[in-house]
Amino acid sequence: MRTQAIILARRSGDHCNRLFQSLHYHAYCLEYGIYFWNPTLIGMLRRQALSLEWVGDLINTSINYLFSRFEMFFGFSPILNAPRPSVILQMVGGWNFRCHHLTAKYRQELSASYRLTIGSLSTPEQHRLAELAALQTVHTRLVGIHVRRGDYLDWMGGRYFYDDAVYQRIIQEIRDCFAAEGMQCIVAVCTNDTISSYLGQDYSTGGSWVFDQLLLQSCDLIVGPPSTFSLWASYVSSTPYIHIENATQSFNLSSAQICPG
Repeated sequence: MRTQAIILARRSGDHCNRLFQSLHYHAYCLEYGIYFWNPTLIGMLRRQALSLEWVGDLINTSINYLFSRFEMFFGFSPILNAPRPSVILQMVGGWNFRCHHLTAKYRQELSASYRLTIGSLSTPEQHRLAELAALQTVHTRLVGIHVRRGDYLDWMGGRYFYDDAVYQRIIQEIRDCFAAEGMQCIVAVCTNDTISSYLGQDYSTGGSWVFDQLLLQSCDLIVGPPSTFSLWASYVSSTPYIHIENATQSFNLSSAQICPG
C-alpha cells in the first residue's frame, strides 16, 4: 500500500475560515489513512509569548507566489481544490471542499488537534475567563452573544449587520426564556467592533480574537448572526448555537444545535 500525503498549501480567509478549511481536508485524511500537513497554520493555534504565526504567513505567501508563477508559465495550477484518491503527494487549497459526515465522525480527535490553548492568552485574559467560569452553576447559564460588525456592513449587502436594538431585544428574550425555566443567565458580548450602546449584557470583551473564541467555547449557548466564528466555537466545544437569520427573528431555545463541522 502506498503512503499518501496531502499538504494544504493555499489558505482561504482568516482565523476560523482557515480552521474550517483545514478541518475538512484533515477529516478526509483521517478517514483514508492519509498523512495531512497544513504549514499555513504554524503558530496560530498554540502561540507562545513570541508568536510564530508569521512563519505560517510567510509560508502561505511564498507558496502562493511560487505557484502563481507556475500557473502563468504552464497554464494550470498544481494546487487541487479537492483530493484525488490515486495521487500519492498532492497539494490542496480550495475553500468549498466539505465532508461534514467525517468532521462529525472525527469530532473528538479533530477538536483536540485544533483546540486553542488558554496559555496563549495574556494573564488578565486568563483571569477573566476564570471569573466567568466561576459564575456558571446548576441554575446559572453563560450565554455568549457574538455581535458581528466590521466587514458585515458590506458582506452580502449588510444582510446580517444588525443594529443595537436587535441585540437588545434578543438579549432580553434570552433572559425571559431562561427565567421562565427558573434559570438565571450571564450574558457576555463578543464583538469585532465597538459597542455603541448598552445592549443588556453583563460582560463585554475587549481582548484578542483568541480570547473571544475561547470565551464562546466556554459558554452554555452561543447566539449571533451566521458566522464561521460562532460555528467554530460550537464545533470544537460541542456548544449549542443559534444563528440570527434576520432582524425580526425571535429567540427560540429549541432551535439550538451543535455545528457538525
